[in-house]
Amino acid sequence: MRRVLDTSNAYVRGEENLSGWRPLGDSLLFDHQWELEKISRLEQVGKVRHALLLRDGLALNKNKTLNWSSKDEKVIISRVI
Repeated sequence: MRRVLDTSNAYVRGEENLSGWRPLGDSLLFDHQWELEKISRLEQVGKVRHALLLRDGLALNKNKTLNWSSKDEKVIISRVI
């Protein structure tokens, strides 16, 4: 079943700039929401990729450092994410 989003009675930011133009259907709204979600997913993937690269880089330094613990690694990765 297809969702229907009715914004006819609600204010939509920037609507005053459209000079009365209305989309023919709600697909434009759903496409926009899909793109926002896609950007959010890409950002999340980037954060995790960065955290993993950082973890791998720290693992290389772990062999050189005597006072390194997994607790330190978890703190650093949690700050990145």
